[in-house]
Amino acid sequence: MSDLNIITLVGEVASDIKSGMTKNNKPYASFKLLSKGYRDLYIQVSCFGEVAEFAMNLTKGERIYVEGELQRNVFEKNGSKVANYSILANIIDLEDNVGFLGQQKRLNNVELEDI
Repeated sequence: MSDLNIITLVGEVASDIKSGMTKNNKPYASFKLLSKGYRDLYIQVSCFGEVAEFAMNLTKGERIYVEGELQRNVFEKNGSKVANYSILANIIDLEDNVGFLGQQKRLNNVELEDI
């Protein structure tokens, strides 16, 4: 069996959306997501292509559903290695469009089969 790296979070957009085009003329977007639980979790979300085009229209405070791959990022800061985590999203949608617990699921306004 191969490994599986999928993370799903529901929360609110906690920063302005930063967006642009890659060198290959592919849209990208990134922002911070706040997911409240026992402890508040702020995590950076990045996306490309059609998902980025959707994300570019989000506004700070909107409640969204995010699904993607958890990534560990290591970099140097003041001579020390520092690690943080981010999500490379392959699905982003408004929370109201996503049904849970066996209900019908809608993502980016496209009907999907029952879960």
